[in-house]
Amino acid sequence: MLIQTAFIFAWRAFALMAELIEGADSDREAQLEEVQQLTANTLQKSGDNAFALALVSLTRIMLDDDLNAPAELAERAIKSNEDNIFARQTLAVAHSAVGDTEKAYLLSKACQQSNIQDDFAHLWDLYHALVCISSGRFEEARIAATRATNAAPNFIAPRRQLIALCANAGDLEGARTHLNVMRSLEHDFSLDRYLNDFDYPVLTLRNAGLITPLKRDDFGE
Repeated sequence: MLIQTAFIFAWRAFALMAELIEGADSDREAQLEEVQQLTANTLQKSGDNAFALALVSLTRIMLDDDLNAPAELAERAIKSNEDNIFARQTLAVAHSAVGDTEKAYLLSKACQQSNIQDDFAHLWDLYHALVCISSGRFEEARIAATRATNAAPNFIAPRRQLIALCANAGDLEGARTHLNVMRSLEHDFSLDRYLNDFDYPVLTLRNAGLITPLKRDDFGE
């Protein structure tokens, strides 16, 4: 019963943080406080359950300034169940977040090569794309992000990556296509926000130097 409750808490925290990252209209401060409480409750009730620990780790990567703690949680999840694909991919994202991009890439690539087919395949591809961007593997990132959008056409996060990835690869038609889809999916999206708003959630792209070179003219605007 405790483990089941931990799953519920962990999923709720993850979903709330995803809404915040996606820029959903909400009371941000109240939502962050709820996420913090849910993750704390999960850790109290989960024991060493790999799935719950992995969810908390991934949520806290997005939540905390201190990224070492989420990485440690991901390590605990792996020790509890090394075959848990969610825990393994989360560990890759955790290592990427603390700057260990090569180890992150090797972990993430191993997850990709497992050819796991489940309801979260688009998430694994998104995370692999982000890990690849951080390690400078931009073409591999573009392939993974494209798989994510093909599997989940309304999934906003990989399309954000694809605008810059396609443009930097010289595929301006592809970049414009993803830009137009984003305008239909995200009510307050604009090219100006994407290029110039440092609060817009494309930090991985910015850190990799993929946003700065882009100009409005690249998109025919």
